[in-house]
Amino acid sequence: MATEIIIGCTTDEEKAMAIFNWVRLHGNHQYSGDIRSLDPVLFFNVYGYGICAYFAAAQTGLARAAVLDARIWEIQGHTVGEIFYDARWHMLDPDMQLFFLNPDNRTVASIAELEKNLDFNTRTEAFQRTFEDAHDRVRNEHRSKHDTFRYDIRHPRYVQYDYDPYLYAGWRMTYALRPGERIVQRWQGSGKHNDYRQTDRFRLNEEEPHKTWPPVQYGNGTVSFRMDPDQAVHVSAYESRNVCCSPDGLIVDTSQNSDEGSRSFFLYRRPLPYLIVGGSVSGEGFREGDTAFDHFSVGGYRNTQTDKQSFYQQQAAGRRAFTVSLDDFLYPEKGRYALEHGIRVNMGRYAGNFPSTRTGLAALDVVTEFQTHPRSLPALLSGENRVQVLHTSAWPFEARVTHTWTERHGIPNAPAPFLRSPEGVTDLIPEGIAFSWSKTAGAVSYRFQLSLHHLCLFPLSPNFDVDLKDDRTSFHAARGWFNPNTTYYWRVQAKSAYGLWGRWSRIQPFNTR
Repeated sequence: MATEIIIGCTTDEEKAMAIFNWVRLHGNHQYSGDIRSLDPVLFFNVYGYGICAYFAAAQTGLARAAVLDARIWEIQGHTVGEIFYDARWHMLDPDMQLFFLNPDNRTVASIAELEKNLDFNTRTEAFQRTFEDAHDRVRNEHRSKHDTFRYDIRHPRYVQYDYDPYLYAGWRMTYALRPGERIVQRWQGSGKHNDYRQTDRFRLNEEEPHKTWPPVQYGNGTVSFRMDPDQAVHVSAYESRNVCCSPDGLIVDTSQNSDEGSRSFFLYRRPLPYLIVGGSVSGEGFREGDTAFDHFSVGGYRNTQTDKQSFYQQQAAGRRAFTVSLDDFLYPEKGRYALEHGIRVNMGRYAGNFPSTRTGLAALDVVTEFQTHPRSLPALLSGENRVQVLHTSAWPFEARVTHTWTERHGIPNAPAPFLRSPEGVTDLIPEGIAFSWSKTAGAVSYRFQLSLHHLCLFPLSPNFDVDLKDDRTSFHAARGWFNPNTTYYWRVQAKSAYGLWGRWSRIQPFNTR
């Protein structure tokens, strides 16, 4: 992730600010309840939401991956991060989307510098998008407190090292699909997420209300397995004992005696890098014999094979269909999610039956439901896209990758605004600097950015990355933000009535004197 985030960055400052911007824009402020998501890989791929400590940890982990020194600070009631560049520390808070400039109007202040200047809050406002997409209760709770977030630096504070082991827990998002499996990932959640079985957690807690809210945004997906017992490749790709294929299904190998036959099984394992939050198993089994050695049953395990349970047992001879919900087993009430589970079909036949009898599995379908972060899913962009599939198995290969999307017709984005002033040389007057641009057809709001960077990679201050929330075509900046003989850069973006942001305007520089 860090490698992609800092593409095009040439200085440590650019790298640090690119990481800060990326972290603040790719997560929601919501309590996850899982300390393991301090790992940035888990945080951004599976959750996409957390509170201050998780954002600070994600920023720190990514900064260190980009070979920048970074650390986490605990202050009164809050957790923030610092990144070291240009021979000094800089406090960057991706959760509240805040940083503070020193009086020089150029350098981002450190925790130590903020402690010496307790008036730093007076002129800097948050980006005001932290809670924009949250539930009304979340938004109302934090509107007044966080529009201009107040830090209390004077209380005891310390550098937090306890999170470091979680930053490098080695979470990997790799997984393999085997014969008979397919994966479907959806942008919208279906009601199953971390702690959805913990009903007590979502009862209002007046002292820590943020821990009682369900996630604002999450996605769900499924891994579906359908076994074709007539295809040897489906059987050999999974673990089994004393079974063979037949036109009627997967059966106990008749060459084995009764004792060995009683231990015949087919085992489907499904580990995932995502949180397993539910599932189901269905199929059809048959047994022709009716002795104690003739049996057919289905069970499973979660996380480890010591945590197992029996789901179904066929009580008499014949052919029987079965369907079992795995929700209670894979995510028990008061329990935790799983990262792996297995379905084991046990079969046995008595070799002494006359005439000879069979026991077998005619069909098996397993659905594994998991939680994912919608923004981690592959996305197609306007224009040409390339989708690649990597195949490493020695077996014959056939795959289909399906992307489902909604076509928009007649819903154009708002055009890029035309910037008017300032440009060229601008005098610094007591009244400050007024910015203006042309009205864009169909625009209901504008976003204004001002930067010291020629590509506007990061704003001068959170005050200057602003969604104006209306269609006014001007912005006023106070005189105190600007230094003489300095080049600044600004741009504007328009939002349509459909909520779609259009292209940025060109970047317009101006010089102060």
